[in-house]
Amino acid sequence: MLKLSEGGMYELIYTSVARRYLTHSEVEEMVESARSKNQRLGITGLLLYSKYEFIQLLEGEERVVRQLFEEIQADSRHDSVTSFYEGYIEKRGFDGWSMAFKDLDAEAEMGIIDGSKPSFPPEHPTSFANLQQNAGKKIFRMLSEQL
Repeated sequence: MLKLSEGGMYELIYTSVARRYLTHSEVEEMVESARSKNQRLGITGLLLYSKYEFIQLLEGEERVVRQLFEEIQADSRHDSVTSFYEGYIEKRGFDGWSMAFKDLDAEAEMGIIDGSKPSFPPEHPTSFANLQQNAGKKIFRMLSEQL
């Protein structure tokens, strides 16, 4: 059985609702800003967006993930920010993705904006969640398929 101490690798999955309609360019700007910040903080993960709703999975050092989530809760662009899964993980499911992003409303037009390091294989980011068997990833896959 995996036993990780406090302060180890951690994941948090939350949902939120945009307080107002966000244009495609506003969403892109938000994603780029978050990628830069996540990279500085050592955070990886995936953000899904559909019709005002966000689902995001954050991975990293526990203290940093929790602090970032507190900032997201205070962000005036979000409402109803709710964490529905938190837990320790053995390894990252989105290693190399400062924040993979999928706009489910524009999927056919845009596809995946990968947010990966240049040397990272260009694969669909949700495929990494499929490789992980922990409860958080299973819940995330289920919710992302329902959006």
